Order: sequence, then C-alpha cells, then structure tokens
Amino acid sequence: MRSSTIILASFLVLSSSTRSFAQDPQKPPQDPQKPPAAAGEEPTKPTRSFGSALVHNLGDDLKHLPRLNTVYFLAGGGALAAAVHPADDDINRHFIGSGTETFFRPGKYIGNTAVILAAGTTTYVIGRVKKNRRLQHLGMDELEGQIIAGALVIGLKESVRR
Repeated sequence: MRSSTIILASFLVLSSSTRSFAQDPQKPPQDPQKPPAAAGEEPTKPTRSFGSALVHNLGDDLKHLPRLNTVYFLAGGGALAAAVHPADDDINRHFIGSGTETFFRPGKYIGNTAVILAAGTTTYVIGRVKKNRRLQHLGMDELEGQIIAGALVIGLKESVRR
C-alpha cells in the first residue's frame, strides 16, 4: 500500500529529530510570585517530541471519541444517508454526461490520503520552522484527523468485508 508507506515515512522523518516539535521552545518566563491555577498544576507544560505528541494526542482523541455529540452526528448522517439511498441511482444517472465530471475530477486527487498527509506534514513543518505554534497545531490536527479517519474507515470496511 502506498499510503501506508507515506504515513510511515512521514512519521519516521519527523520523529527522528530530537528537538521539540509539539511546542515552541522559547516560552515566556513564569512569574515566581504567581502560583499555579490549580493545586498540583505544573507551571509549564512538558515539551514533547513530534512522535510522543502524536501518540499522546491520538490516544486522547480516541478516548474522547465515544461521546453523546458523536452519537448525534452518526444518527443524523445515517438518517440522511438512509433517506437519500433510494434515489442514489437516479441522482448518479442525472450527473453522468451532464458535464459535471470535469468539475468533480480534482476531488479524486485532492481528497487522496497521500495529498492530505503531505499537506498536514507541510503545514506542520512550516509552522515549526517559522516557530508558529498555531500553524504547528493545525498541521498536527490535520495529521491526527487523517490517521483516525483512515483507521475508522479501514476498520469499518474490514468488519463488513467491503
């Protein structure tokens, strides 16, 4: 599989550096007179490498996945899919030959796993080089989202043998 090779290569390249990836190494100094916001709270967050931050964030995301909010979206999406399903063939026939094929053709490539992972990695690296924590966070979120979506889709497809 080419997409799994790209995922592994991106992960290995980015996790090979010993410099901190997850947070900007230049933090503002803490005021010694100001106590932490809560008892036992660390005054600064621990700095993690890219691999450590990715694994920690993925675990945290998976832990919070089964929530009531997720059930609402699944129920709404499932209901809409069930409502449109009888008309799928008619809608598909309507679009064939109507000239919309060229409009939707770029989506075949833009939505490809490799393109999304490359965009997330590029965003993350640019954020790291420019020391822009928000851009780093955006790139990391894009990578995490693609990994979780891929795992859920592959798991679902394998479970229903599609």
